[in-house]
Amino acid sequence: MPYKRIGKTVYTKRTGKWRKKQTCRSVGAAERALKLLRGLESGSIKSSQVGKGKFAKKRKKKTAKKGRKKYSKATRKTMGWA
Repeated sequence: MPYKRIGKTVYTKRTGKWRKKQTCRSVGAAERALKLLRGLESGSIKSSQVGKGKFAKKRKKKTAKKGRKKYSKATRKTMGWA
């Protein structure tokens, strides 16, 4: 199937008309989606590879939330906060 990109939207040609396939967050993401769809169609990318390796979305590591430090009852008593 032929694919094209206009802005952030990826279109596919079905039954002689261009229909919306997906809308991405950015133009760069739409270009990557276009490459992925074309690769899947041509067979250079297997469906089992999608979501892994260089085609996977980069995920941020979860970090602990920064907040107030929790002190024990004994520490609070010695500091005079309790």
